Amino acid sequence: MNLVKKMLRNTLFAVALVSMTVYLSCKGKIDGPVGGVDYDPQIPDAEELVIDVNTDELVAEDITVTEGSVDNQAAEDLANNTIEQADSTDLANTAAALDQAISTDAKTYWDANESNLEDLSTNEDATFIAQVQDAEAKLKANQALLAKYLPNVVAASGGRMISGARFASIEANYNDDIARTSNDLCINTWIEWREDQLAPYEDVLENALATIEGVYNTQKDLLDASNTTQASNFETTRSNNIAKYKDLHAKAIVKLDDALSAGILSTETHGLLKGLNTIMLGVNLYYVQVNYNNSVSILNESYADALDALEALRTKLEGEATSQFNAAKKVVEDQYNENVAKCHDQGGTHQGTNG
Repeated sequence: MNLVKKMLRNTLFAVALVSMTVYLSCKGKIDGPVGGVDYDPQIPDAEELVIDVNTDELVAEDITVTEGSVDNQAAEDLANNTIEQADSTDLANTAAALDQAISTDAKTYWDANESNLEDLSTNEDATFIAQVQDAEAKLKANQALLAKYLPNVVAASGGRMISGARFASIEANYNDDIARTSNDLCINTWIEWREDQLAPYEDVLENALATIEGVYNTQKDLLDASNTTQASNFETTRSNNIAKYKDLHAKAIVKLDDALSAGILSTETHGLLKGLNTIMLGVNLYYVQVNYNNSVSILNESYADALDALEALRTKLEGEATSQFNAAKKVVEDQYNENVAKCHDQGGTHQGTNG
């Protein structure tokens, strides 16, 4: 009887020892927050992620364009100064030089289109432009008498040019197929852990990108306002210059007519000088339109390039923010991948028990 009891005690002890061995063996295989086994992953706290980007550099470029100018002192003098008898010889010589320089066909053109020069200039009529260029060349060729009747033209300048491209991507470093298909308790536990860790990261990234976009929008509004204001100013300058030179032309006709009535100018000289006055108006209006076109062209190119540059800066900051997010995200996902692999190493599906 004692022998039987002794054998029974030995058997129970052996069973208990095997059970403890299995328990300890199973416990050591599950390395994670599963089945009551504590695990503290050594990664940064997601809520402490800070995305650091310098939005101060997200500034729209200055697209200020300096408008060109068209100045014609001779036109102002002819319109505003009284023609005296002492001027008659010089004016007669000027008229004679013009008569030699300008062809009969050109004289006919300018006389026929005197009242239509603004429209011809604005519409950039090809014949008008050809006549202006021909007259300008002829007047410039006579430096002594005729060149002074040409305007002094200063071209538009300023603006800026650059180009850029936008880019941004969020990297994925974990096996999404596993996350979508698994019903394993160990794997699902790590999936939940990963999502809890990344949710604050994603909020931080979203806030950083929203901040960048807000600064971008503010700067773009400033750029748009500059573009709109300057375009309006160019149109105002153009209109004012057209009105100015048409007014000078009309005043000069009055002066020439007065000089004719007073016997200061001969009929021939009077007619030729009226033709010169019309040519001056045509050349002046031509360059007013040229400067306007150049100002608008420079502004348009500058605006487009400045917008590209602003977008490139936004893209750069978005890339920096996304890179910082990806770096932090990779730490979490590397930990996730490592522990999911350990789940597979367990050799079966865990139902939340150790053994």
